Amino acid sequence: MVSMNVDGHGEHRRCPRLLCGVWTGILLLVGWSWVTDVSGAAQQRPRVVGPGESPAGNGRVVVPPAARHKFVVGEKLVYGVRVTVPSLGLRDAPVARFSTEVVEQGMFHGREGLRLLVRAETIGFVKATLFDLDDRFVTYLDPVTRLPYRAEADLKEGGRVERTVTVFDQSGRTAQVNGSRSVKLNGDTYDLAGLLWTTRNLDFEGPATVRLSALNERNGTLVTVEIERLGRETLEVDGQTVPVVQLALRPLDANGKPSDERRIRLWITDDAYRYAVRITGGNEIGEFKAELSRFPSRSDTLEALPSGK
Repeated sequence: MVSMNVDGHGEHRRCPRLLCGVWTGILLLVGWSWVTDVSGAAQQRPRVVGPGESPAGNGRVVVPPAARHKFVVGEKLVYGVRVTVPSLGLRDAPVARFSTEVVEQGMFHGREGLRLLVRAETIGFVKATLFDLDDRFVTYLDPVTRLPYRAEADLKEGGRVERTVTVFDQSGRTAQVNGSRSVKLNGDTYDLAGLLWTTRNLDFEGPATVRLSALNERNGTLVTVEIERLGRETLEVDGQTVPVVQLALRPLDANGKPSDERRIRLWITDDAYRYAVRITGGNEIGEFKAELSRFPSRSDTLEALPSGK
């Protein structure tokens, strides 16, 4: 359980278990690091079917993943988060929102990359009285390998403000956190915010189960998430009936076993855009649902290109 400042005068309360479950489920995908005490087990990279190759910084040849999901500069997805807690009389109550955005492509910190932004914040009564949170995450992604080379997390939670900067050396299998702590990586590793875009690029025709590794910048531990493809269906989202693929996300526990304690489920559209349209989860107290508020306009966006094109 995570404590937080409520009134700005030193009083702290514990986050309700359901809200902890909400942010664990959602921000496991988009970058917040309540997933602690999880050790990194062996990683299984999603099946790669693309033909191209790109030289790594140390001469190692990197095979880039197939671009099943297109990065579209200007794409911004906004989600509303609702909870149902019968014991509190809450039924489908709005508590938070979060957004993901492909901001721009260009030269950042000495190399070409994509700048991706995630923001998560509580709203309304929850923000005013219980759980004041406004977290922002920026990921700089190599446009060819789709791996992060830099991640910045700016957290504002109650009266606490925290900034973390992580620099990844994917070829050297290391990461530097705030310039002072070095973390050894076991393989291709994402920041937690980058996991959502990586999940959108999974091979829906390949193995039913894959594992991805990410770095929890707060405590320097590696998080491994098992992702299982449960099947195809259709959903009503933003007044449209869309084909989707349902995924189960199960973080590995301290014993290296997938945990379905919070029943995290993710639905991604089964098309070239691969929009994440719904995330659900819960525990014995209640349930949460995050759903895409509306589909973005495609007229004012531009597809990002791999380096050198």
